[in-house]
Amino acid sequence: MKKIFKFVSCVVSLAAIGFTGYTLYKKYVVKDQDETDDGFDDLFEDDSFKEGKSKREYVNVDIDK
Repeated sequence: MKKIFKFVSCVVSLAAIGFTGYTLYKKYVVKDQDETDDGFDDLFEDDSFKEGKSKREYVNVDIDK
């Protein structure tokens, strides 16, 4: 019984250390994509967007059909 308890406590300890390391790595080393996503802001910094010359092509939708 002592060996099983020792094994389980060792596995739980290693899992906790691994999870803590992974969490700290994600928090400080790799920034979340949501926080550093500047792709949306780049759209509005485009000169053609500011001048009203959008590159979009619009399609007419016929609601009556």
